[in-house]
Amino acid sequence: MSDIVTPSRPRRVGLAFTGLVAVTVAVLGACSTDPPLDDAAVVTVDLVSQDTRLSTADGTGEVIYGWNHLAGTGVIESPGSQDRLAEFSSVAVDMLGQVNYLDGNGPFDGFITFTFGDGSTLAVAMLGRARAATDTSDASFSADLDVLGGTGRLAGVTGVGRFEGSRTAVLGSPVQARFHLSLDPLN
Repeated sequence: MSDIVTPSRPRRVGLAFTGLVAVTVAVLGACSTDPPLDDAAVVTVDLVSQDTRLSTADGTGEVIYGWNHLAGTGVIESPGSQDRLAEFSSVAVDMLGQVNYLDGNGPFDGFITFTFGDGSTLAVAMLGRARAATDTSDASFSADLDVLGGTGRLAGVTGVGRFEGSRTAVLGSPVQARFHLSLDPLN
């Protein structure tokens, strides 16, 4: 996992989502320190592919690009100042991810929606990197997260986070995911 890039300063990065529409959002970038995740809420979830559109660019399967829609129901652990996220024991997680891999490795980006039991949502952008075997199995993922906003009781919230995940089968297989979310303000 030494090749995973971790931005240390907030910056704005354009995220193009595969399809007819390109969406540009602000994503986590640069500060002189890592995101403040000591008191982050943690969501753990097994994400299962709902739909996938992956293609190869070179006919050999070495260059894979496209997107994957994953979803699952996660469990919330909420230490410290993020206790309000623990009001619910679970959260629906919906991830739209775009990949550009060479031999199973490379950048990914996308969006995650967390939907809580009262209907409140949290919208998050991600920018990360995957490392995998050349057959795309045994992959690990790491991404910086930028909270785009929320609805309901999470309206007006901002924040940052980190996504860590892994899968033991080929691209499109379930991902064991862990999201660290540090929100401010949490009214």
